[in-house]
Amino acid sequence: YTKIDYNDDDDDDDEKENVVKMDETSDKIEFRHQYPRPEPLPKPRLGSEIIKDHSLEIPDPFSAWTVPKEDLQKLITAAQCDSLPRRSNACGALKVLSQKKVNRISLVRARGFLDGLVVAISSEIPAVRERDVALDARTRAVTTLLHVSELKENRVIMSLHNGLLEALVKVAIEDEGEARVQACKTIAVLAKTPTNREQIANTPGLLDALSLVLSGAVYQARVRPQEEEKKEREDEDSKIDLDSREYDDEDSDDDLSSVDGETHFSSMGESTADTSFQEDMSFHSDTLSETRESPPKTSRDATKSRGKKKEPPNSIRRQKNEQYDEFLKQARVNSCASMIHLSKHCAISKTLAGNTTLVESLVLVSREFDNPIHTKCLEMICNLTRFPDNNPYLARNNALLECLVKCGKSKILQDRIWSLRAFQNISADGSSKVILANSRILTLLSICSMRKDYDEQLAAVAALYNLSTEPGAVVPLTNTKNVVATLVHIAHNAVSTPEIRLMACDALATIGLWLQTLSGSGKVPGGVKKVLLPSHTTTGWQRWD
Repeated sequence: YTKIDYNDDDDDDDEKENVVKMDETSDKIEFRHQYPRPEPLPKPRLGSEIIKDHSLEIPDPFSAWTVPKEDLQKLITAAQCDSLPRRSNACGALKVLSQKKVNRISLVRARGFLDGLVVAISSEIPAVRERDVALDARTRAVTTLLHVSELKENRVIMSLHNGLLEALVKVAIEDEGEARVQACKTIAVLAKTPTNREQIANTPGLLDALSLVLSGAVYQARVRPQEEEKKEREDEDSKIDLDSREYDDEDSDDDLSSVDGETHFSSMGESTADTSFQEDMSFHSDTLSETRESPPKTSRDATKSRGKKKEPPNSIRRQKNEQYDEFLKQARVNSCASMIHLSKHCAISKTLAGNTTLVESLVLVSREFDNPIHTKCLEMICNLTRFPDNNPYLARNNALLECLVKCGKSKILQDRIWSLRAFQNISADGSSKVILANSRILTLLSICSMRKDYDEQLAAVAALYNLSTEPGAVVPLTNTKNVVATLVHIAHNAVSTPEIRLMACDALATIGLWLQTLSGSGKVPGGVKKVLLPSHTTTGWQRWD
């Protein structure tokens, strides 16, 4: 037996003893003070239970429809007719009615009103003939939906209405102008109501459509019918042939600027992105491309050796392309607003994280540091990590982890905070800790732990503590430069908050327990005297004692 005295007091009443029995026959390493092994962390609740607790009851579809007045009924009927001019005019009249707040409740509850708008929105757009009229009718119908959706009492009725969300998805994918902007904004407004979010997320193709718009991938997928392209070129050629004067002639400019339908350009004033969402993310106009494709040269241009001619300043194609860029920019903002609302709803978080297109779009836009919505995309990634079942999948997405590391080094404070909070949530998953315990991520967490912002420091230290609870992460934690030194500094730093200091101490204590567990797994070599560890002795080479 080995007797260990904790004090030198001769008073037998105050003497404290701790007797440790050492088995001389065993080659297993034994300790003077055997610390307990770290207890297994409690398992998280089942994802199905969490979803059940946060799911909202979806009400039944609205059925108390009212009979519309005669004039309104005529407009509803005309909005669904085959005549594109009549349909466009009817949708325009409905849009005017919907602008008045007093009409919005009665309009949505009028029988056939939503059906008529869905038909007008969903109808196929002809390739050439009356194309502008059809686009104008669709834009007016979507704008009408946007107006009536601004009233909270209408949103549940609209989201549950058969075919309405599907029609907005169709516009978001197919349209290139104002209708897409308004469709994405309408979805964002409907998503403000928590009851609607599950219905919106489960609409076929909606998440993919919003993701493509968010990333701007619809620009590359833009396919214009050959007939439309041919018609535009013929229109430009005919205008050039009609007027052989210089392009700087005022009359010629007026003719060129009025070729495209007046309804297409006059509706630009109605295009507004979600102003409440744009207040803190204004775009920089200098990021837009100033130069666009010039009109194609024709055979007549080649024969006319007019080297002094100037490029038409208001080419039809150039104007449309510039407008397309502006509309796409606004649509990306509104799509981001829609997905922000959806990402905050627990019941659909697993559905969002399981959508590959959505996750890829978030990662892509998060790395666009000159894009004002990139911080919002990081926030969405962080929201996805709040649901425990998502983290094993997200931790194995190398592109996502690389994005979080890069954004964790950003000069923008909010970028770093969202990235670190994502790491904190992912590191809480037992199967993901070893993946995160690499030198790049540990170095980032160590650096951010020393910063002055409370939220940033808290998230970084919490992530380090989460990783310290995994025995497989002990070696990377101790090998990575400055990680342990950072925890020691924070634990003894009076400037740090008590919560952060306690967490740093907890991490160091946990690492210490794992190190003792590792040392205790060894055996006493043969021929070496067995002693209790730690031995509390020093060694030297040929010392004179």
